[in-house]
Amino acid sequence: MTSVKMISWAEAEQRARELVARMSFDEKMEFIRGNRFSTRPIPQHNLPEIRMRDASMGLRLLKTDVEEGHDLTTAFPSSVALAATWNPERAAATGRAIAEEYRACGVPVLLGPGINIYRFPACGRNYEYMGEDPYLITQMVVPYIKAVQELGIMATIKHFAANNCEKDRKNVNSVVDERTLREIYLPGFEAAIKDADVAAVMTAYNLLNGYYCGENAWLIKDVLRKEWGFEGIVMSDWTSIWNADLSINSGLDLEMPVGETLTPEAVRSLIDSGHSSGAEIDSKVMHCAKAFYRMAILDGEHDRTGFSFGDAEHRQKALETAREGIVLLKNDALLPIAPGAGKIIVIGPNADPTPTSAGGSGHVRPIEPISIYAAMKSIYPDAEHMQELNQAAVAAADAVVVCVGFNHETEAEAKDRTFELPEGQDELIENCAAANANTIVMIVAGGGIAMPWAERAKAILHLFYPGANGCQAAAEIVAGIVNPSGKLPISIERRIEDNSAFGRFVAAADAPVKKAGVRDYKDIEYSEGIFVGYRHLDAKKIEPLFAFGHGLSYTTFELSDLSITPASGDGKQVVVRCRVKNTGEREGAEVVQLYVGDPQASVPRPPKELKGFQKVFLKAGEIKDVELTLGRRAFSFWDPATKDWKAEPGTFDILLGVSSRDIRLQGKYELQ
Repeated sequence: MTSVKMISWAEAEQRARELVARMSFDEKMEFIRGNRFSTRPIPQHNLPEIRMRDASMGLRLLKTDVEEGHDLTTAFPSSVALAATWNPERAAATGRAIAEEYRACGVPVLLGPGINIYRFPACGRNYEYMGEDPYLITQMVVPYIKAVQELGIMATIKHFAANNCEKDRKNVNSVVDERTLREIYLPGFEAAIKDADVAAVMTAYNLLNGYYCGENAWLIKDVLRKEWGFEGIVMSDWTSIWNADLSINSGLDLEMPVGETLTPEAVRSLIDSGHSSGAEIDSKVMHCAKAFYRMAILDGEHDRTGFSFGDAEHRQKALETAREGIVLLKNDALLPIAPGAGKIIVIGPNADPTPTSAGGSGHVRPIEPISIYAAMKSIYPDAEHMQELNQAAVAAADAVVVCVGFNHETEAEAKDRTFELPEGQDELIENCAAANANTIVMIVAGGGIAMPWAERAKAILHLFYPGANGCQAAAEIVAGIVNPSGKLPISIERRIEDNSAFGRFVAAADAPVKKAGVRDYKDIEYSEGIFVGYRHLDAKKIEPLFAFGHGLSYTTFELSDLSITPASGDGKQVVVRCRVKNTGEREGAEVVQLYVGDPQASVPRPPKELKGFQKVFLKAGEIKDVELTLGRRAFSFWDPATKDWKAEPGTFDILLGVSSRDIRLQGKYELQ
């Protein structure tokens, strides 16, 4: 399956200019207003309907697709599970497989990936995002986008920006200082544009510092366009702009789903009154047409020949991602359990069926989903699915697997969930652990949960949302057929109060009501600033339940021979090297994580921040050398005074480890 030959932005712009010159005002307005899940066709200019579909776990089909004979597609592991692989190659493989299914369905615009920061565990869309760390996000999203767009499928990075809760998402204002935006909430978007050349950006529902994101000229025109050089389409999330005056001048190009705010009548009135100009409309048409020409969407190269969806190859790729993304949080000398060994009871609300994805636009109806129980049964023939707890039977078993978490109804878009498990699940785990010491807990959720039973469970696996066949990977890990290598892309707190956004995750009930045009809203203060996730826990010396970057293996690894050397005479690049050895008896993979700390900074900075990583696959006894490069940005913070990145000369900590709390090697680097 060959890649699509894309033309340059310059060539695409020339073709777009010729198109704009031929179009009437009414035709231009048709082009920049959506048609539910597509653009509006303008046949007199050879502009077809261009279809779009949601994606985070795969192609989300609509009723019209089912009518065409497309019913079920491959449900891949959730984006947070993909991030847990810490493997950019898996991101690329997933992106390409999803793009192939889009080609097979005749859908040239993929509404994803989502990369909003995991600020607080209760956000209903955390499962669609890639964790709490901006550097990890950049390294995973860039290869994903590149792989998608190589097939001529337009990726749409979302939700721009600071959309970190779902409750009242259209009525909250994220109040975020610029340094925090630049260091935490914007780097993923910046990398998507500068490094992956993403073709489209979707704005968020919320307001940012007093303006709805789709109406925010600073965000779109100043940062996205002028500073980052973005040339593609900026589209609104579905029904997320309200003020025609602001929207026409903000830099937004395409109003979705149907153009209720930027109507021809409203736009004519604004132009006639001098509040805007025809040039703004031309610019919107230019950006849309230019992106479609660039991606060869308008040139007949998007036939479906040779592409398919839901096939064995894609299901295999989904399985491989789950194998690398499931995180073994705890293992008290119980796992692995040899295939076929003993009687295992599988119990809990997520045992059978097991949720493959959470709810909302990221939900995918899967082909042939495999439950945890079915997967366990395929490896342990004597496995039994217990509907209701029978403590005597549990006590007599060799082990019990308790399957807990959330589903597409309890964790979903447009609402947030609890940190605690749904009612009765903690009690079930406690009762099973009291009856049988060999209790294994499998968690299906988009992020962290409260685990008051963590000390009593002998093993804990986090599956996130595993996709259609990811439970097979979980069973393989229990059996030792697969050695776990997933690492947390989030921190899991012992108490929800330990999270830096506690009390400020959603708007306070007594917060003052403010006005944005016709809309009422309340502020959410991001007063924790840059201290999100492990940055906060480290700075406050709070012990997490499970640390960012944590994940166990059935083998052991040794890091040694740290060296830190300038890559060039000007000190702007640093090469950090170490040696990794598999000191155990099984083949496995370790993620070498590179953190940088600035203890002498003139501004508050976290004790350490992730600035490099590499996943290393090693046979028993094998040794490999790892080399990671740090650019000057890795040492920098955003300076609001100069509106630029600033690296202060001084001595920096160079830390190599296998989690944010398991540092194995330490050194210093003198930045000139």
